[in-house]
Amino acid sequence: MKKSILLLAVLAVSLIGIGTANAIDGYSSQERISVTVETDPLGSPPWIKAKWELWVDPNTDDEFILTDADPVRLGTQGDIVPGDGATFYSFVIVSDPNGIEDISNGNVYVDVYHPTCGYGDGSFKYQVHAKEIELVRDQLGIPDLSAPVFNGYSVEDLLQLGVAAGYFTSAEADELWEELHQNEARIYAAELFIDYHQAYGWYMVKAWATDNNGATSEKFTNYFEVRPMLAYETDFDSVHFTNVKVGYRAQVSGDYDMNTSDRPTIRNIGNTPIAVSAYASDATSSTDPPKKFENVFDMRFLDEDLMLPSWEWTRFSNLLWPCNTTKIDFSLHLPNGAPATEYTGYILLEYQAVIVPCKPMDPVSDPVQVLPPT
Repeated sequence: MKKSILLLAVLAVSLIGIGTANAIDGYSSQERISVTVETDPLGSPPWIKAKWELWVDPNTDDEFILTDADPVRLGTQGDIVPGDGATFYSFVIVSDPNGIEDISNGNVYVDVYHPTCGYGDGSFKYQVHAKEIELVRDQLGIPDLSAPVFNGYSVEDLLQLGVAAGYFTSAEADELWEELHQNEARIYAAELFIDYHQAYGWYMVKAWATDNNGATSEKFTNYFEVRPMLAYETDFDSVHFTNVKVGYRAQVSGDYDMNTSDRPTIRNIGNTPIAVSAYASDATSSTDPPKKFENVFDMRFLDEDLMLPSWEWTRFSNLLWPCNTTKIDFSLHLPNGAPATEYTGYILLEYQAVIVPCKPMDPVSDPVQVLPPT
């Protein structure tokens, strides 16, 4: 017992010798520590931790599918629906040094800019107010990131799709998952619609956030691509000349109505200009033996009237731009001396997309960004 008491006394002496030299009466002590605080009226601004885009695949039967049309290439690619458009979603993860409660009444915005390549001019297109994705939480408020929260997708699914598209790595996705799981960040989504007639190419997207006091984050920039697509519709597949007089020009005139099959019309429902070429046969009579007459067909397209040499391709110089409709006129001129009988022939029409190659935008020094490939 004496040995134990001696040991305690030694410990007590040792404790007295550590720290400030204050005499202690017994085995407890209190000290007053002064605290000073410097406040910032607005606090620290929020921070965009990550952002990525995904394309809504329209080729599924009433099923909402987020994907990337070209998984091999960096970033997300998508295609338009001819005559309609393409839908993308931008996902934004936001944190705040002052805690996520500081952005409970804040806002997240996504600014979209036209491509600077192809036929785009790089101008501002529109701004979307992103909406927070409400997470499923347990009784303690801990979110279940494997629960479906966005059209059947969980946060884990969305993060993995971002990894697959190349916007961040698996390790970075794990960090984002941890911050969301620890209630240190919030996730938002913004729907981005691109009309079918808008320029193809890389659309620049900038996301930024404000907190409850109006402090504004830096803008976070990356890109998604709308791929070029040739798409058109016509209302004819044959041309029928009637009351033709030998030695005179006969014409079948088009119009701007897509519901008149006897009056040729074409409409561009893609996102590239269309160039038109024509290849004409001869006109062959139904007589026995048949007679063949070459270089008898003409065609008018976008105010350009050209004779179609038989067995040669003829290209028209004018282009049919997206969201435009025009007529096509055909004419026939049988020479004097041709038999007054029925004739047959054909004209091949080739529609070709005119694509200007895209070059990547200037690099932007934002964290975790995706730039178009060179």
